[in-house]
Amino acid sequence: MAILSVLVSIALPLYTHALDRAREVKDLANLRTVKSLAVAAILANDIEPDNGWYVFAAIDRQGTIVDFRVHAMGVPDAFLKDGFYIETYDDLTYYILHLQPTDMAESADFP
Repeated sequence: MAILSVLVSIALPLYTHALDRAREVKDLANLRTVKSLAVAAILANDIEPDNGWYVFAAIDRQGTIVDFRVHAMGVPDAFLKDGFYIETYDDLTYYILHLQPTDMAESADFP
């Protein structure tokens, strides 16, 4: 029993770290996808920026985008650390981005 508890105490943090890393990689991939979609929507619809663009996307666990919006208005940068914000509720993950006109050329380098 003692051996089993030692093995579990070693394996559990490693497993938790692996799950956190997988979630982080998935979120970064989703951010790149959302940004690419936003750039395409901005270019296709000629959305002129006031103070950049506010992009909102909701993605379910299967990776399907269930809501996507681009607005020609900026949001306070203090709200978005590093230019984006990610929050998960129940089965949806919400991505909020603030794009600047300079981000349009750097879409492949984000984040």
